[in-house]
Amino acid sequence: MLIHHFNTRDALLRAVLGHARQRQLDTFGGLLRARPDEPRTAILDRAWTSITGPDEELIRAVWWLGKTGHR
Repeated sequence: MLIHHFNTRDALLRAVLGHARQRQLDTFGGLLRARPDEPRTAILDRAWTSITGPDEELIRAVWWLGKTGHR
């Protein structure tokens, strides 16, 4: 049914990966936003912990797909 909606498998995958990429950008933007009262190392530590945590499997999957050349 989803392929019918998107017409092709490639279009479906592009839509899924596009959504995942936007979610990734939204997450990273919030995590890496500079805070004047906090050292950059603390910001990076918090971002790294969040990005690599068990709840971010989708972000890691998108990273892996990009790294392995799947488009």
